[in-house]
Amino acid sequence: MGDRQDNDFAVPPLLAEAGGGPRPHYRIQVMTGPPEGVLVARLIGPVPGALFADRVCGGLRGWGGERPFRCLLDLRRFEGLIGYDDFAFVATRRRRCAREDAPGRIALVAHGAFDRARAATLQTLFPADAVRGFEDIDSALDWLTAP
Repeated sequence: MGDRQDNDFAVPPLLAEAGGGPRPHYRIQVMTGPPEGVLVARLIGPVPGALFADRVCGGLRGWGGERPFRCLLDLRRFEGLIGYDDFAFVATRRRRCAREDAPGRIALVAHGAFDRARAATLQTLFPADAVRGFEDIDSALDWLTAP
């Protein structure tokens, strides 16, 4: 997984600045809730996979082990590629931060069937969690917040 460290939450600088040329426009937002108890990651544009992993891991820092893991990945306006290693990095942190004894839920929201099919790949990285693909946020949130 490149030069990332696998101790605590040490993550070295992400991306070396490329000299010259236009920089791609993207936005990533990672927050806890609403609804309460759901980690939401919204990606817009060509977000680099390493940046996605680092921001989600940053959101996990404050998660605490007292509640089951609930995560919504909003990829409806995402235009990039998140590599297997980036998701594996997040999976390692998830195992350290959220309760292992209560299965978590990860909802992947995307317009394209191909993007929603990533849920099957994620299931292999998050074996203790249920992972599902959705076309809309409301269905995903209903599933994430159900008892």
